[in-house]
Amino acid sequence: MSDRPLDIAMLVVDDEAEFRESLRARLTRKGYRVLSFGSAREALGACRERSFHVALLDIRMPEVDGLTLLQVLKSMDPLIEVIMLTGHGSIETAISAMKLGAYDYLLKPYEPAELDMLVQKAYEKRTLSWHAQELEGKVARLTQELKDRFHYQNLTGKSRAMLDVFEKIEAAGRNRSTVMIVGESGTGKELVAKAIHYGGLLSDKPFVAVNCAALPKELIESELFGYKKGSFTGATTDSVGLFKAAEGGTLFLDEITEMAIETQAKLLRVLQERTVRPIGMTREIPVNVRLIGSSNRDLRHAIEEGKLREDLYYRLSVATIRVPPLRERVEDIPLLLRHFLEGFSAKLGRTVHSVDRSALEALVAYRWPGNVRELENVIESAFTFGKSPTITREDLPGHIVCEKARQTSVDSEELALPGIVTLKEAERILIIRALQHFKGNKAQASRALGISRKQFYVKLATYGIVGIEWK
Repeated sequence: MSDRPLDIAMLVVDDEAEFRESLRARLTRKGYRVLSFGSAREALGACRERSFHVALLDIRMPEVDGLTLLQVLKSMDPLIEVIMLTGHGSIETAISAMKLGAYDYLLKPYEPAELDMLVQKAYEKRTLSWHAQELEGKVARLTQELKDRFHYQNLTGKSRAMLDVFEKIEAAGRNRSTVMIVGESGTGKELVAKAIHYGGLLSDKPFVAVNCAALPKELIESELFGYKKGSFTGATTDSVGLFKAAEGGTLFLDEITEMAIETQAKLLRVLQERTVRPIGMTREIPVNVRLIGSSNRDLRHAIEEGKLREDLYYRLSVATIRVPPLRERVEDIPLLLRHFLEGFSAKLGRTVHSVDRSALEALVAYRWPGNVRELENVIESAFTFGKSPTITREDLPGHIVCEKARQTSVDSEELALPGIVTLKEAERILIIRALQHFKGNKAQASRALGISRKQFYVKLATYGIVGIEWK
């Protein structure tokens, strides 16, 4: 008796009772669970109620033959492996059956050793196919999760500035052009890069990210372009490099302006020739990669300071996306707070459902030099050390609470222009007057003052005109 697990289900279909019983007995002794039938119709009835791993089908049967049964079984369960039973005179038919999806055929009368080997191999193939299907399903699910997670709609914001970013992300995802993302540290440039990749044409291809500022000058070329074994001390094996690792997909070069000028020249050649030359090799290797770069610097200033080659700048800036700092989109802060509270509630196992008014006013008034990343860290800290289901002013760092003290209310005396004021003071008072006149309607106030809504929100954040009830 074999130690084969008894959960392996076998199906035998043959209209010759003696032969069928012989097969059933042999397979049962080997430890398989076996059901045998004298006709295709009986077998199909059983297949509708249970599944089988391997089937042995006679080719020549009355009413419904083995070839027809093979096709029906495969349509019901593509993973089932089928061995056709045939006499010497119908080997050609058996070979035709293999073209229809049969695993192999067995000649009558069968050799026991050959039967055992075929059944074992068929089951092994079925197992491999099942694992491959499971892996394929997992890859598909993970790919979809990545698409969902990094789709531009999951970048939180409803401000005009962010809606503009979303429009550009969607446009960039529809092609393979090089993209340059600019913005201050902490604004989410890598999230934008992932949104372009996972929401676009290349979503099922690799996304490879490298922080150029974190790699020393001596290593970045070998990391990007790869190297040949023995080409330098420590090169004990071949390396394909990040360009080849991202083949067919996207290579994201974060803080590209921190890359050495010499390396920038080689990067420019890659963009022009679409080939890389690994260190230690004499031949060029073709690459098919979409490049997305990012920088927290003003690119024109970076050129003037010698941090960025001008010719590389023109190559990179086929499409440029500017991610606005948080102080330019203060109206997104409540949405970001909700997003972070939901995430930390799930991650840390403690439910915090709101931020009270005083804390919200402080958060909106603060300038956020560290942008969204700083806001996230502040909320995580308040979440971790707070005890209430609501984040209060006392849960916030002192420097943020002090910032709030600059403006929490507008006294009516502020609205009267004194004899001499600075231009900034006058501008602040005019903005407050406009908001009061239009009862807090920012669109109407910005139009009356002759500035864009974007400029208006910047000035609101600059002067701390937040948390005010307009009557």
